[in-house]
Amino acid sequence: DCNAIFVTHSAGYVNRVNDSSVTHSYNPKFLNETENLKKCLLHIAEIKNWPIGTQLDEYLAYVCQFAVFNILRGPQKAIKQYKKTMNRYIKQYVPSSVLKSDKFLSLPLKKRLIYYLLVLRCYRVLKFIIEKKSK
Repeated sequence: DCNAIFVTHSAGYVNRVNDSSVTHSYNPKFLNETENLKKCLLHIAEIKNWPIGTQLDEYLAYVCQFAVFNILRGPQKAIKQYKKTMNRYIKQYVPSSVLKSDKFLSLPLKKRLIYYLLVLRCYRVLKFIIEKKSK
C-alpha cells in the first residue's frame, strides 16, 4: 500500500538494544497477545486479499518462540503457571510443516536447535540458554 519506494545501494545496519523489549524483559501478557496478533494479521490479509499462505505460519512460529522465551525469563512460579499455555501455543504455532519448510531448514543449526528444543518442550534447557545469552 506504499505510495512511493526508495532504494539505496548502501548496506547499513543499526543494532539498537532496548532493555524493556520483549526479547529482554518479562511480560506475562505477551503469550496471550500472540493470538490477537494472529487475528489482526488474518484480518488484514483478508481485507487486502493477500495470499499470506505459509508466511504467516513461519512468522507466528517466530513470535511464539519469543513469547515462550519471555515466560522463561520470568520467575519459576510463572513458568509453572504458564506451562500448559506454552505447550498449547507451541503445538498451535510451531507446526511440523514450519519445521520442514525450506526457509526453516536454511536457518543456522543453532537457530534450528532452539526450535527443536521448543517443540520438545525442553524448558529447563531453553531457560539455561536464555540466561547464558544474557550474561
